[in-house]
Amino acid sequence: MTGHLDGWEARHQRAYSEDSWVRVQRLTWALTKRVMGWDPGDIERIEEEGGAADDPAERAQRLTRWMPAARLLALAVWRAARDAGVLVDEVPLDQPLWWLGGARHPELYAAPLPLWQPSMPGDWARLQQREETVLDSARGS
Repeated sequence: MTGHLDGWEARHQRAYSEDSWVRVQRLTWALTKRVMGWDPGDIERIEEEGGAADDPAERAQRLTRWMPAARLLALAVWRAARDAGVLVDEVPLDQPLWWLGGARHPELYAAPLPLWQPSMPGDWARLQQREETVLDSARGS
């Protein structure tokens, strides 16, 4: 099984010049921003300008609801891709739902987990504890 997963990760490197986890986080954050009503570059532009145009309530909502929802969706897509042996871009749209409260949900947080990226405070255990508050947002992304 390890060889299969090593090859799976290598395919991501060849296809995208980045690993599966980095790729899926970018993809799910882009989807989540669209659900929030943002154009792809809006948040990056606000953050580059020092946040002057960033509404504090919207920023709080982004940090407490949308970023965790995107991370949860990323984990579900990553799990679905890894399980099926396909690139994260190739996961059928219904597959992550199996991991987000569906039949595969009990396995969502099973080891191994991808490395928690410091762009968001917390860790996998903390996200799992808060999952109920962001699950609907993740499903809707």
